[in-house]
Amino acid sequence: MRNRFCQWRVRAAGLFRRIPAPMDGWVLGTPSLTARLRMRCGDAFSVRVLNENWASPSLDEACRLDIDRRRFAWIREVLLLCGDRPQIFARSVIPAASLRGGNRALQVLGNRPLGELLFTSPEASRSETEVALLHPDDWLARRVPTAASRASEAIWARRVVHHLRGRPLLVTEVFLPELTDDGG
Repeated sequence: MRNRFCQWRVRAAGLFRRIPAPMDGWVLGTPSLTARLRMRCGDAFSVRVLNENWASPSLDEACRLDIDRRRFAWIREVLLLCGDRPQIFARSVIPAASLRGGNRALQVLGNRPLGELLFTSPEASRSETEVALLHPDDWLARRVPTAASRASEAIWARRVVHHLRGRPLLVTEVFLPELTDDGG
């Protein structure tokens, strides 16, 4: 199976109409998934860090951030959980140039959610949201640890370029089927 490129779209009505009703409020209607999951899960909300290191971004991530793909970026992959159930897989790509000054703290978040920082800082802004329907052979779908159990299922994702203190970082969120299994 080869790795496909993800097909990201901004307000492409045809694609957006295909988002199932239980999922569309999550994909399109919630700027801060961290805040919404905290309300839904209460004390059962947590962040599990899967991977956090210097690595090469994917080609589409480098293009979206307008950086050289051959240069390492700080890449963080986490699961947002409700109890022990993964709800969202998140991947953040932070170019080295974005980790200067007050942004250095982005490398030492630990189990704290990045979303809390991005949505509470007066020095943060964001671009328009892009949405994709990931297929099992898309490179990003293959990064999602829980997708292996449902390898034939397409899953929804969104991504946004945030600017913190004027420096860009890309946050991609993949909505796992478990998010709406309980009526979500």
